[in-house]
Amino acid sequence: MKLLILTASVGEGHNAAARAVSDEIRELDPAAEVQVENGLAVVGAFWEKFVIDGYKIQLDKAQWSYSWLYWSIVKSKKVTYFYKGLCAVIGCRKIHRLIEASQPDIVLSTYPLTSAMLASLKRRGKITMPCANLVTDFAPHPMWMYPDLDDNYVMHISTVETVASMMEPSPTTVVAPLVARRFLGPSRRASARAELGVPDDAFVAMVIGGGWGVGNIERSARAVATVDGVWTLVVCGKNESLKAKLDADPPPRTIVCGYVTNMPDLIDACDLAVQNAGGLTSLEALRRGCPLLITDAIPGHGVANGELMDRVGVARYVRDVADLPAAVAACRDDPGLRARAERLAVGFAELPSAGSALVDLHSGARSRAAVGLPDHLHPETDPAASSGRPQQAGPARRNATTPTGSRAGKAGGRHRLRWLSATGVALVALFVLLTSGTSVSFAGGHLGLPVVERAGTVPAGSVVLCIRMADTASVNGLPALLADHGAQATFFLPAGDAAGASAFLADYATAGEIQNGGVGGVSRLSTPSAVRRQVDEGSEDVRGATGHAPIYYLPAHGSLTPAAYLAARAAHLRGVVGSLWIHNSGGASWASHRLRSGDVVVLDLTRTTPAGGRAMLGAFLAEAASHGLHVVDLSASGAALPA
Repeated sequence: MKLLILTASVGEGHNAAARAVSDEIRELDPAAEVQVENGLAVVGAFWEKFVIDGYKIQLDKAQWSYSWLYWSIVKSKKVTYFYKGLCAVIGCRKIHRLIEASQPDIVLSTYPLTSAMLASLKRRGKITMPCANLVTDFAPHPMWMYPDLDDNYVMHISTVETVASMMEPSPTTVVAPLVARRFLGPSRRASARAELGVPDDAFVAMVIGGGWGVGNIERSARAVATVDGVWTLVVCGKNESLKAKLDADPPPRTIVCGYVTNMPDLIDACDLAVQNAGGLTSLEALRRGCPLLITDAIPGHGVANGELMDRVGVARYVRDVADLPAAVAACRDDPGLRARAERLAVGFAELPSAGSALVDLHSGARSRAAVGLPDHLHPETDPAASSGRPQQAGPARRNATTPTGSRAGKAGGRHRLRWLSATGVALVALFVLLTSGTSVSFAGGHLGLPVVERAGTVPAGSVVLCIRMADTASVNGLPALLADHGAQATFFLPAGDAAGASAFLADYATAGEIQNGGVGGVSRLSTPSAVRRQVDEGSEDVRGATGHAPIYYLPAHGSLTPAAYLAARAAHLRGVVGSLWIHNSGGASWASHRLRSGDVVVLDLTRTTPAGGRAMLGAFLAEAASHGLHVVDLSASGAALPA
């Protein structure tokens, strides 16, 4: 048997599942040939980076967007069909080439987007070998399940009911939660605790967010550490910034680790695993007999996994992180906690493995794959079951064998592909437009949007200079340079620096004015409400330090996005977009933009040294002087104040 496995490096779980299945197949059939391929990489480097980086940004900067995407798929079949069709348009051709080149006897996918491509090829008859889909989440969403595939492997019987309520029934087999073989050996609890260096009678809780270390792990770790007598083991995964933060200020009785390779031993040493997604690490804890608690769940699949695990009794889901200390204390005081978790692990071990299910599928024995199918699709009543292939639900294809019907079907398919492609491109373009500063800048220059792009009434022969700084140290020496040229500027000070900037403000009393420079942590995916809170924070800092309320706003990073514009308007501030930006030591392209009276120039010093900042300002002042232009701040301009 030759098995082709399609996976993806989106987190660690999909690749780990692929490795675990490979090991199971080789153990069951030493002569089997297993080929594991990164399906997203096969589709293209751009799409792999788009999916992985987009997922990371969503979880790190804009969890609301991932939550919206997830629940829109769960609640709308049309949205699900759209994304499945889009995956087919983007990747089917290259996945088909891979399958033709590999000539496998059976294909397995461990990632939902590659499963969508595989299902499309199967539905259109491009491939005929048995194909299966391995669900790595405890609670699958509709993008995980495919009636066109020969089998879908899930981890709990309740999943069948959950999926049936979302979409049409799919052939389904319940298999044991898939983990590497090293998680199935005997416990090394005593030696593992000794190596960890915790007291023998200590209650140890492990806080972890998967291989990437995503989610608010720090908040969970500090909450757990407040429980009397509890030791906290924090596994940060590949999140180096989190590890550095916890190393610098560790909670009491806490051991901090980065990316580890001895997870089985760490699980053995712990009395409780605290996780936020219900992903691979949760499954490893369950198979190892460690009690599991889900909290501060990642929006979308993390919440869904936590709710289902809690409902079927395999884990406890704590919805509010404020309740986490009480939940951990209850686990600490429960003498039967570990014994129940170990009995649950024994029950999981009695389920068939995904590897054995694949062997059965290859041989045509699909009796277990009927779990959860309606009566008319059950093998005992389904005449197609004897062939080892599932019968397609729904009406049969009309005219499939006639030349006219074939041509009509192909034409319709091409039309749908073109429509999906055009819609996908339009959505991507709209997303880029609405999350960048381009839309605000264009609206300010052409549609009269009330932002500061050019000065309204400025003294003849003058340009306005705005200086964005990372901190007060980055603008050392600039007042003297401005004074030498008889110039002034508006300084945008980040929140947090204003409170201790008394000496700085005194030095700059004659150099210009101080305005709201925002705070870090705002990205193009931040919501208007999130930006508003940080705009208000910046305004309070400037008011406390200078005694006057700011009237202008420039984000600490990037340009003025639609969310930042709305937040500034709600705070009665005028957003600055500028007509010319000067970044780093590269300066501006003077040839492409000749300085003109009334220009609002933004000198961005957030990514340069103090010496580099002085050089950039000196070059700009010299350029302005060469055009006979005087440099002023925003207070000297007629840029309309916010309503």
